[in-house]
Amino acid sequence: MVFFRIIFAIALLIINISKAQVLVKPGEITYLEVKYNDTLVAGEPQTIEFKATDAFGNPSNNLGLADKIKVVSNGLILDKSEIYPTEIKSGIFSLKVNGKKAGDYSIQFLLNEKPIIIKVQPTNALTPTLRFKVINNKADFIIITSPDTFLPGYPYTVKVSFYDKEGNPVITKYHLNQSFTINANGTSKEVNINDFIGETYEYQIIPYLTKEFSIEVIDKSTDKKVASKIIQPE
Repeated sequence: MVFFRIIFAIALLIINISKAQVLVKPGEITYLEVKYNDTLVAGEPQTIEFKATDAFGNPSNNLGLADKIKVVSNGLILDKSEIYPTEIKSGIFSLKVNGKKAGDYSIQFLLNEKPIIIKVQPTNALTPTLRFKVINNKADFIIITSPDTFLPGYPYTVKVSFYDKEGNPVITKYHLNQSFTINANGTSKEVNINDFIGETYEYQIIPYLTKEFSIEVIDKSTDKKVASKIIQPE
């Protein structure tokens, strides 16, 4: 009887051992996986999600001997410059990125002062630096850059320059669709922001009267005057 009890106890022990789960902790973060848009419109933030993994692809928040991941950039505005393990849930964390001035920028993630390798999806390209291009936003304020005076009976060049809310000249335009009306000395000109190259639109008129006239720029989407200037005869 005792023999059968011993056999039964051993059988229960074997069953319990076979059901036991082995917990394997992820290794130190080796890669950051990301799929993102590398073009930022000035003044418009982009929230980017990252997946941190160890060398074997396991989601990880293991920072090894470090207590945080440092995030550094050469000019972009970040909502955080440090990422702690508690912010990394199942390997996932996010970062809000914004740019004000048009140009080329980058971000690095440092662990123990060394860059973490970034896997850019969907190509799995490896890079220590995440690169961005900031382009201008829509035209938000307009400057009339025409000469202050004119000579009656001779050509006069009307010049209107367009800038976004961050002060960038509106040069990149594929993402824009804005139209303006320019009134000058009794003439009217409708201009779409894509009708010309660069930030400045120019055209010529010939004022014949020897009295001042005004140049006005009207935003067609709001029908509001966005710029004006008085031009005097010489």
